[in-house]
Amino acid sequence: LRALQSDLDEANKRLEERSGVSERTPSIEQAMEAGDVEGAAGMTVSTMSAITTISDSPGSEVHEERIRTLEMTLRKKEEECMSLSQRLMQRSMSALGGPTEKVAIKDFQIGDIVLICLDERHDNYVVFTVGLVLYFLHSDSLPALDLKSAPGAPRKPWVLGQITDKEYCQAKKPQNRFKVPVGTKFYRVKAIPWGRKL
Repeated sequence: LRALQSDLDEANKRLEERSGVSERTPSIEQAMEAGDVEGAAGMTVSTMSAITTISDSPGSEVHEERIRTLEMTLRKKEEECMSLSQRLMQRSMSALGGPTEKVAIKDFQIGDIVLICLDERHDNYVVFTVGLVLYFLHSDSLPALDLKSAPGAPRKPWVLGQITDKEYCQAKKPQNRFKVPVGTKFYRVKAIPWGRKL
């Protein structure tokens, strides 16, 4: 745009030389910086009429060609900006991942990506949920998720996993491994580390 402004200033200068006007008008850019939008619009109109005047002058075919070239260049630059903007939007969307990359927080199904947390109250790993039903991690899944630790060693607080199996259960004994009251209904789920194929 600065190059176009420069070329328009040059055209104005030539017009002044031909018409004998010695007083230089401020550029469109200067008017916009000063907040004079109407003045800038007026200058654009006067600049366009100056270009028309130059193009009406004898021997101004060179100027007409130059103006056409500048207009074409401007259009190409605008199209290029639009194209780059669209590419940027596509890349930013693909960087966020697809809709299948979401972590489920309720109504779990096989294949869901879940957050598995250590629940110290139940002394077991559970699937984080906003629902009322508990989802305990099956002990067979502990080694695959690197959650099996030596006695006395600190346990991992959480891991992302993908559900591979779920089983509906009900506590029948008062003393059970999940530390839930008799009659409590819950799920036991098997999971693998997130990212590994089912």
